[in-house]
Amino acid sequence: MELETIWVPTENFELSFNWAFLDSEYTDFSGLTVNPSGVSPDFTGNTLRQSPDHSGGVNARYTWGNIYSSGDSLAANISARYISDVFYDPDNNPRGIVRSYAVADARLSYTSPGGKYQLDLWVNNLTDKDYKTHAFTLTGGQRAFANVGLPRWYGATFTYNLN
Repeated sequence: MELETIWVPTENFELSFNWAFLDSEYTDFSGLTVNPSGVSPDFTGNTLRQSPDHSGGVNARYTWGNIYSSGDSLAANISARYISDVFYDPDNNPRGIVRSYAVADARLSYTSPGGKYQLDLWVNNLTDKDYKTHAFTLTGGQRAFANVGLPRWYGATFTYNLN
């Protein structure tokens, strides 16, 4: 089930929200592989890999027009996203789980009249949250390693439109 909404209470302010609920499981997942002990595992009833029960996000954007000249704009944007616990193996091994996390980002954008160019100043992972993005298990699920999310990082982006 998914829900998405955008609310625009004023000409300059926009608030959006999305949320998804996923109740997933393998209905028949057995007899496909044989592990080193000669046993064919049965994953029936386990949660699907990479299928969080809950995920969602929220975004707020405020835009000011005519900052330096007619037709230009300045916009401030802040957003956050959330994902609940996720298994990365069909056996639902706790070593192959990515724990739930939420990450926030912020952006300030100046757009010239007519949109000829845009300058963005941004910060991703605003709170410098430590989190995993993917997990892998090895040696029969006895060992695991993971990819981690990027730490706080910031920068500027300049875009020039050739049209």
